[in-house]
Amino acid sequence: MKKAIIVTVGDELLQGFTVDTNSSWISSYLRKSNINVCKKITIGDDENQILLLLSEIFKKEEIDFLIMTGGLGPTHDDITKDVLKKYFDCDYLIDYEYLDDLKEKYIKRNMAVPNNVKSQATYLSNSSPIINKYGSALGLKIKFNNKLIFVLPGVPLEMKQMLKDCVDFKSANKDSMYYTLRTAGIYESYLYDILKNVIKNNNDFKVAFLPKYSGVDVRLSKKLAVSQKRFEKFKKEIFNLIEKYVYSDSNEKIEKIIGLDLEKKNITISLAESCTGGLISKKMTDFPGATNYFVGGVVAYSNNIKCEILNVKNETIKKYGAVSQQTALEMALGVKDVCSSDIGLATTGISGPSGGCKEKPVGLVYIAIVYKNNKIVRKFNLGSNREINREITASIAFSMIRIIVNKNKI
Repeated sequence: MKKAIIVTVGDELLQGFTVDTNSSWISSYLRKSNINVCKKITIGDDENQILLLLSEIFKKEEIDFLIMTGGLGPTHDDITKDVLKKYFDCDYLIDYEYLDDLKEKYIKRNMAVPNNVKSQATYLSNSSPIINKYGSALGLKIKFNNKLIFVLPGVPLEMKQMLKDCVDFKSANKDSMYYTLRTAGIYESYLYDILKNVIKNNNDFKVAFLPKYSGVDVRLSKKLAVSQKRFEKFKKEIFNLIEKYVYSDSNEKIEKIIGLDLEKKNITISLAESCTGGLISKKMTDFPGATNYFVGGVVAYSNNIKCEILNVKNETIKKYGAVSQQTALEMALGVKDVCSSDIGLATTGISGPSGGCKEKPVGLVYIAIVYKNNKIVRKFNLGSNREINREITASIAFSMIRIIVNKNKI
């Protein structure tokens, strides 16, 4: 298996002003080509520290790839390229065709061409330039001591596309040592109970349970010496035991899987959200093509909106309260009717941190779903953290949609 080290450069990363999402994305991307990331290193905009780090990596680390992000911009603190020039004792070259294209971009946007634009078209004499389709700074590809070094901008959109454009990773061995099943609607402990005998009888494989608000990922891995054929057999055995809870064996989110399922089955949905404040609608429309199944949504925070738009009865709210099984069901029926959708789903609850009482504590949530002849309401008692409550409610809602669409009992 080939190995890689990721180095992210920038004082803003070290001090916490910017969250390093690049290294996580790169690790995930490389894993698909069966490239193992053995180290992730974050370092500041300091020439001496970067030079020392490069020296240590090239002398001590047995790797195939070094991927660096950050420090390629046009300002004084973007020093990565200068440090590499000094380390390799090479010269600067200018990609004049790329420079002309950059200037043309500014002119087309009626913007003045910056005085320092030439620096963005500069690359090292020992490197090959990597074209930046979404930004200005060229990337670099350097071959050194049987290693490939990729130097990319820190802007995630630019970095991701540039790395995807590099064909060097596509030739890596595709037989993966990892396999992940994404599950919903079941607790980690219950999953373990189902799988514990298989786990104990297969010491050549590892099974990790990774709980999140959206469900539990079950990650399988094998020892290096174990054949891919045996791994495939083990994967199938695990999958068969928990199939009813599995919504994906890729890295897709449950909301995307549900969207594809709704589209395939020509089922439409509308949402009435109170305690989730539109979060479920946002997640459902994060993906292209949502218009094919998502009709619309109502954020019905006030009782007035619940009654006037969703046709919840005043008597229902007076008798049972806005946070109740009865109100949730009428909200779901109302939004389904207003939007003329196949499915109506509603959430109402007390997200917190205040607003609760003894009878209805913070974290109390009702989720109602209506589809064909099914009218189902579920009650949940979550915690006191507002953000977590909303995320968990959204995740449960997606799980309920998945189950009812696939004709399983909730």
